[in-house]
Amino acid sequence: MIAAIRELFHRFVLCCDWRQIQGFPPLGHHRKTNETHGTKIMNQSRRAFLTNTMKLVSAGAVVAAAGTIPNFAEAATRLGSGKFSGRSRHVSRGGVEIIQNGRGVEVVLQDDFFLDGAPDPKVGFGRNGFVPGTLISPLRSLTGRQRYAVPGSLNVANYNEVYIWCERFAVPLAVAKIG
Repeated sequence: MIAAIRELFHRFVLCCDWRQIQGFPPLGHHRKTNETHGTKIMNQSRRAFLTNTMKLVSAGAVVAAAGTIPNFAEAATRLGSGKFSGRSRHVSRGGVEIIQNGRGVEVVLQDDFFLDGAPDPKVGFGRNGFVPGTLISPLRSLTGRQRYAVPGSLNVANYNEVYIWCERFAVPLAVAKIG
């Protein structure tokens, strides 16, 4: 882990202009000073910058290895997945997953998600039919990858379907059986 953090640090140092971080003018802008003296100061500042930054990165790596910093890169646990199909004469397709990660449980509509449109689409759950009171959020987009947080008051294990539900007309727009 420390090696990975050091690699990221070195990439950062190579990609950024450390002079701007230290308050020096950007490349090509020279002050009227003794060139040798200016270069010496800049080199000393660069060394101090690199040394202090490496100390911080190393300390962060030790803390991360100890587990006190949350690991946001950890893999999510897939609780279930399915494919949408249209209902009520609507066209819908695409995948959906229910995952659990460091932030809680989420419904994730996949990149291939599509809904032809509706006046009031919302994401909800069902068990062999829509269950009222399970709507978690308005649909943000008719296409593409989207994430919706599931409130802690809903236990997703109690449901076997994800719905795109039209609240205005109380009809299903799309259903995905979760397996």
